[in-house]
Amino acid sequence: MKNFIVFIISFVVLFTVTQILSGMLLTTLYTPDLTESWMASGYSPKSISFGNSTFMPTLILAIFSVIVAYFMPRLFKRISKN
Repeated sequence: MKNFIVFIISFVVLFTVTQILSGMLLTTLYTPDLTESWMASGYSPKSISFGNSTFMPTLILAIFSVIVAYFMPRLFKRISKN
């Protein structure tokens, strides 16, 4: 039961941290183009389409977090034995 709790806690922490870091990275790399947005504002459609969203980056981060969280209880056992 202790391994399961360590797994869940480490997964939640790792997933949250990776989401925050990827959001910060995307925010720092975004450069708006003011002239293009100003020109496109006159031709904006009456209905708004939210576009296609992909869950692939979130899925990749979740899989990475699960893999790392799976090995965290083993790491804690190894550290506690020493």
